[in-house]
Amino acid sequence: IKDSIEIERHLRNSIRDGEVQLHYQPQLDICRRIVGVEALLRWNSKALGSVSPARFIPVAEQAGFILDLGRWALIEACTQWTRWRTLGFLPLQLAVNVSVVELRYPDFASQIKTVIDQTGMDAASLELEITESSMMDNMSEAIREIEKLRAMGVKISIDDFGTGYSSLSYLKMLPVDSVKIDRSFIQDLNESSQSAISLVRAIITLAHGLNLKVVAEGVETEEQMRILTHLKCDSIQGFLFYKPLNVDLVGEILERNALDRNGTRM
Repeated sequence: IKDSIEIERHLRNSIRDGEVQLHYQPQLDICRRIVGVEALLRWNSKALGSVSPARFIPVAEQAGFILDLGRWALIEACTQWTRWRTLGFLPLQLAVNVSVVELRYPDFASQIKTVIDQTGMDAASLELEITESSMMDNMSEAIREIEKLRAMGVKISIDDFGTGYSSLSYLKMLPVDSVKIDRSFIQDLNESSQSAISLVRAIITLAHGLNLKVVAEGVETEEQMRILTHLKCDSIQGFLFYKPLNVDLVGEILERNALDRNGTRM
């Protein structure tokens, strides 16, 4: 509790003091081409040092500060996307995480539209990642907000798919575009573990049967990549290719990605 109080005290000034920033982790298709990036919050506190999102996000949600933090992150990410578009680093999907607290907030979809309009973000290139458990807390309300977002063209992804209690029974009801297989399933993925392969195959088959795309996160080995390619997973994210990087490093990677084999910009 003492630790949480300390985190909350310093976190409230983190945006004002310029301590929070976004890192971006590239997402690749199975041909290893960059097709998107996920925006990830990082906090380097002057008082506490580098604080893990696993520590500060729950505190921010509990304190209600996640609304300010989430809005800052969305504006920052969308603004950066428009900079990349100006430089010609497209097509590029932008994934941004949404907290359960944000999803419950009145007129959440309207706030997203305001940010899209203000930043010049292409709604169809924005993907909001929402954990399945947060949708289950108040499904009817969540579905209403999600349907408004999808009507704008915004895409919705179920994050940490497979870790909740409702994956199969409710998936067909949720108006979503893709699922992200949780890293806990991917880390066990190897040729000697048929059960792990069968489980991931089942998730991919289920999602594709519902016309959903599948992203695998936490991919760290070539063996995992080979298996996911064989299972026809759509997109890959993980340390095998890139860890979350600051905006300058991602810009350099995207610039290289935008050059064709002849060295001319695509």
